[in-house]
Amino acid sequence: MKFVLLTWVMFFFFKQKTAYEISACLVGSEMCNKRQAKGKKGSGEPNRKKVASVTWEQVRAIAEDKMPDLNCFTIESAMRLIAGTARSMGITVKGDFPGE
Repeated sequence: MKFVLLTWVMFFFFKQKTAYEISACLVGSEMCNKRQAKGKKGSGEPNRKKVASVTWEQVRAIAEDKMPDLNCFTIESAMRLIAGTARSMGITVKGDFPGE
């Protein structure tokens, strides 16, 4: 599933030439997690109240889509990063990590 919403567009202007560069980024990880979990917002108390749950397959899909914007080298580390964002929002990740 591709997320096509843009959160920001960065413009780089160069003084020497009239050329410029446009860089578009995907939505944030929290918005992807919220959309996959079909929730309206994260939990106010993520360690006590869980608002939704996602599977590792959904986490993998988010990580593959977000890979160019993340500072990770492997898909497994990107999956752990996305899962950590989900946990901090009160979204549980079902099952065990598939790499183990």
